[in-house]
Amino acid sequence: AVAAPAFITIGPFAGLALVVGAGVSGALIDSLLGATVQAQYVRPTGERVEQPSGPLVRGVQWMTNDRVNILCTFCGAVIAGVGARLLGA
Repeated sequence: AVAAPAFITIGPFAGLALVVGAGVSGALIDSLLGATVQAQYVRPTGERVEQPSGPLVRGVQWMTNDRVNILCTFCGAVIAGVGARLLGA
């Protein structure tokens, strides 16, 4: 939703930089949340998994992979919106 006005208003190069920057930021936030607060469980075999199939060994129980994905997508969109606003789009 932000990409089209950004390309039209601020030009293709700045618009591309904005979209790529927001996407990379969202991916970095995904990695940070996944490595710190996303729930991880251990199966009796010792395998670590995202589904509740044993004791919680890391993260917060309610912070599932789906919630991490929603949060990082939202953050990327907010970053794109703020960047577009700052650049005059």
